[in-house]
Amino acid sequence: SSGINAEYGGILTSCHQKEGEYNVQELQRKVAMLTDRCQSAERERKETRRERDDAVGQLQQLISELNTMRSEREAVNQSLERLKKENELANKNVSQLRLEQEREKRELTSLRRERDVAQNIQE
Repeated sequence: SSGINAEYGGILTSCHQKEGEYNVQELQRKVAMLTDRCQSAERERKETRRERDDAVGQLQQLISELNTMRSEREAVNQSLERLKKENELANKNVSQLRLEQEREKRELTSLRRERDVAQNIQE
């Protein structure tokens, strides 16, 4: 009887040992799978961070270019305003010169008449 119990005990111990080995192997497989998933997620996170950093860099470059363009536009607008004022002043000068030219023409015409009258009187 005790031999039978020992034999059953040996079988049960053997079964428990094999089940325990299976459980350990299953746990090791799950740990390996989870480790792979974590490593993959970490690689994706790093790639996403790199892409984000690249996008931020490009955005900063675009903002810098935009600010440069705004500064250039402002400088061009200021030059344009200055040129408009210079043009207005030149137009005023031209108008003034035309008025003076008309006045001088009238004076010249008047002087010619006076000369002609004087010449007629002398003749």
